[in-house]
Amino acid sequence: MTTRKPPIDQRIITAALALIAAKGWAGATLADIAAGAEVSLAQLHRHFPSKTAIIAAWLDQVDDQVLKAVAPASGEEETRDRLFEIIMNRFDALAPHKQALCAITRGVACDPRGLCTLAWRLERSMTWMLEAAGVGTSGLAGMARVKGMMVIYGRVLRQWFRDDSEDMAKTMAELDKRLRQAERCARLLPGRLPEQMAAAS
Repeated sequence: MTTRKPPIDQRIITAALALIAAKGWAGATLADIAAGAEVSLAQLHRHFPSKTAIIAAWLDQVDDQVLKAVAPASGEEETRDRLFEIIMNRFDALAPHKQALCAITRGVACDPRGLCTLAWRLERSMTWMLEAAGVGTSGLAGMARVKGMMVIYGRVLRQWFRDDSEDMAKTMAELDKRLRQAERCARLLPGRLPEQMAAAS
């Protein structure tokens, strides 16, 4: 019985993440990725125009996984706690490719085009994470919440990269601290946000 290969898109994503983990962002070429996925360069180009497009597709999968696991909101659950759970679920989804993500984060710092693309992709992810937690992202106030969440996520991500504990205790402590700081800052602002939105400001 012949084993069916995964779809081409998934083979490309899997090959890219493995090669980036092994060779770094700059070292993993499109030709390497095509060879690793057992496709031609023409096929790779047909599916993904760049390495950043491959990573963006992977992050779409991560977001889908997190959003599918979001439970209906409980009337007694604080928004900060709900957001905490959603972000930690995202780290769980990213964990199998932690080394690759670390290499991507380091590598795009020297790749302006890649940095801009993935920064925009992070903004989209944080928009969906906030919406899943019941935090509005529309208008100027919503934009500020998304930008604030991007900063929080970036700081917690750095801790996650260093966190070698099985239960991610250090990451959870950092995320809790940052969310509580954001909540306190929101309460000091004139015309403060409603309680249920303060956690992500």
